[in-house]
Amino acid sequence: ATPWTLKLPITEHHNTVTRSELTFAGKNRHVPAAAADLVRAYSRSRPLVNAATLRTTRFTIDIYQPTGQRVAELVDDTVSVYDGNLLLKTFREIEVELLISGDLADDILSTIEHLLLDAGAVGDTPLPKLVRALSPRASAKPDVVVKPLDGSHPSARRLVRRSIAASLVQMIRHDAGVRLGDDPEAVHALRVATRKLRSHLRTFAPLLDPEANRSLRDELSWLASSLGVVRENEVLTERLRERETSMPKGSAASLRRLIELLAQQRLDARLNLLADMRSPRYDRLIDNLVRAAHRPPFNTNAKPALRQSAARVGTQFTAHAWRSLEHLLRAAGDAPSPDTLHEIRIRAKRARYAADLIESIIGEPATRLSDAASSIQAMLGEHHDSALAEQWLREVRRTRTRRDPAVEYLIACEQRDRSELEAQWAHLSHQVLTDKKATKWLRIKQRPRTT
Repeated sequence: ATPWTLKLPITEHHNTVTRSELTFAGKNRHVPAAAADLVRAYSRSRPLVNAATLRTTRFTIDIYQPTGQRVAELVDDTVSVYDGNLLLKTFREIEVELLISGDLADDILSTIEHLLLDAGAVGDTPLPKLVRALSPRASAKPDVVVKPLDGSHPSARRLVRRSIAASLVQMIRHDAGVRLGDDPEAVHALRVATRKLRSHLRTFAPLLDPEANRSLRDELSWLASSLGVVRENEVLTERLRERETSMPKGSAASLRRLIELLAQQRLDARLNLLADMRSPRYDRLIDNLVRAAHRPPFNTNAKPALRQSAARVGTQFTAHAWRSLEHLLRAAGDAPSPDTLHEIRIRAKRARYAADLIESIIGEPATRLSDAASSIQAMLGEHHDSALAEQWLREVRRTRTRRDPAVEYLIACEQRDRSELEAQWAHLSHQVLTDKKATKWLRIKQRPRTT
């Protein structure tokens, strides 16, 4: 079997790249299925084919501290690039891989860098060998580019395009993490990006073709639903683990069985999610979103509004989202029903996302509004998680033939937590409604006209 390596970028800063390297066994000319799965968000339904053959002559130096601790590995590679048997180019690169972290690692890296530069090395942007080998093809723009809203008066058209592109980039970036399953935050991040994009499409609905917009939102809802089952299981598992130290004496075994049940349910939910993400339907969704990021499906009647400034149109839509939330807050009073709280949470999220879109243009006022909406979203998110936890525990209780004191205790805990949150609700609602500094910049009451 031939070892295959897949390198997934995590962060990049100056001349240092942090990445995750994964190794797979497979045949020489066939990409292992597990590796191909991790890049599916990029390839979708397109086949993976050989792009170039690289042959590397490597010289390795281990770097030690005076104490004898191995702290880094210097790799000096001479790379030959072939197309078949034809030699296309050669290049040399030196890479330092740190084996430690922290301030000491930064100091060591800086020292090594200066020594190499003094010896004649040339600093360059850190690029994978394949990128250097393929040159123009590899340095072409990616499928989706998030362009900044720079210039004196960026247009509303650019704002809509950026809102789609930014969320889509986050979806693609976290796709592999969800497939790997090592980091629960990957599911959360992909779910947030999916829901944020759906919210943007709803916010900008007056500017978009109704049928195309509805189709994208429906498909995003389908994906968010699958992600939600996994994520809610993760949140519930964490809630139960946090209760461990406060559980009544003798209930440890019962709590452990509940967590084991959640683990099995999470496995089933994850398998369903991965089946969705490996389906042609998912490929089509990403393809359609890529096209929308390049050419949003604008309503033909929206041209006048799209020519207006992003600041003006973004403020109008943010004002509409905020006033929708504000109206419901006033109507709900101090003791809203669970259904009303759920709707308030949805509207708070929509207002927050709208304000976030124009934060780079509007500045501090948009940040303040986003923070106000976020405070509502955070409290009601906790309330929602508690309600789901109690619902799950009650379902477990219905399947048991004997009363379980641990389950009863956990149900009581969730009810107590929600009561405490509900007791704080009137104060938070009043605080948000009377924060004039957060809303005084929302001067335009009507959304932009499309005719």
